[in-house]
Amino acid sequence: MPDPKRAARVDEPPRRLELTALARFEDEALEPGGEYESTLFAALSAGFTAERATFLGCGFQRCEFGDAHLRHARLSGCLVEDSSAASLDLGDSSWHDVILAGVRLGALRAPGSTWASVRLSDAKVDFIDLTAAKLDSVVFERCVIGGLDLGDARATHVRFEGCRLDELNVDGARLTAVDLRGAELATVRGVAGLRGAVVGPGQLLDLAPFLAAAAGIVVREA
Repeated sequence: MPDPKRAARVDEPPRRLELTALARFEDEALEPGGEYESTLFAALSAGFTAERATFLGCGFQRCEFGDAHLRHARLSGCLVEDSSAASLDLGDSSWHDVILAGVRLGALRAPGSTWASVRLSDAKVDFIDLTAAKLDSVVFERCVIGGLDLGDARATHVRFEGCRLDELNVDGARLTAVDLRGAELATVRGVAGLRGAVVGPGQLLDLAPFLAAAAGIVVREA
């Protein structure tokens, strides 16, 4: 008989990416529609626009992105670490085998994006916009997130480990095997969208007021 724990980890995103023989980026700025492969972006320090750009096997280290616009970008096999940004606009982008580690972001805006095999670790983000996104095999670990908007998103095999989440919106979301047990939840909006999620007993008690309000139940002292 197969081990159920092992089966649950089949879709585990990578914990490490071995990026070798990277060529350091020496140009003045990224370009819209640019194609970058096996490139190291180190200590970038300005906002930029690189919509529809493609990044294959690239590394980003100690970058200060400022306000960056990367709508419709494609990232595959990329590592972003020890970097910060006021705002990252990655709407309608595609991510596959991507790790963000030790990042500090004001806003990560990625509505309509597709994330497959993505890991965010030791991150602090004020707001993540994943409305109408498609998530498959995504892990948030040791993250502090002010707000996470999954409104109308489709999420499968998403897990939180040791995270604090001040506000979660799941209005209209479709969740499958989404494990929230490792998230400290403060406020949840659209609780009907939690169908398909896994929560712990303590979390269920914390969610009771939101579930009662959604069901139209009035709770009063006798």
